[in-house]
Amino acid sequence: MNKYTLLLIFIIPLHLFSQKTVELVKPVQNFYASPGTCEFEWFSVVSFPQYEIQVSNSSLFSNPAISIINTYSIQIDTFSVSVKYYWRVRGISPDSISEWSDYRTLSIFKPTKFSSCKIGRASCRERV
Repeated sequence: MNKYTLLLIFIIPLHLFSQKTVELVKPVQNFYASPGTCEFEWFSVVSFPQYEIQVSNSSLFSNPAISIINTYSIQIDTFSVSVKYYWRVRGISPDSISEWSDYRTLSIFKPTKFSSCKIGRASCRERV
C-alpha cells in the first residue's frame, strides 16, 4: 500500500433503515385523473426489497386489487370513471412486513369537451 489511502464513506440516511412504514409520493391526496394509466410511486426503503400495493373503492379496503412488486412504483390502468379509489402500500422483507402506509384517494373523471369558450377577452374554439 502506498502512503495515501482513499477512504470512502457512504452516508445512507438512518431513517431508511429504521422506517416502519412506506411514505407515498404520487398520486397526491385527492388526485383527479382522466382515464388511462395512473402511476403510483412511493419512497423505497432499504430494509424492504418488495412492496405490496392495495387499491380499492372502499376506505376499508374490502376486496382490494393487490400487487406485490420489487420496485417503488407501478402503473395501473383498470379504473372506472366517476369512482373514488383508495390506495396504500407496505414494505415486505424476508424477516418482516411493515405497517400499511396512510391511504390516499384519487378519482377518475371523463374530460369534458367544449365547442367554444371565452376567457376574458380571448376566445378559443375546439372541435367536438
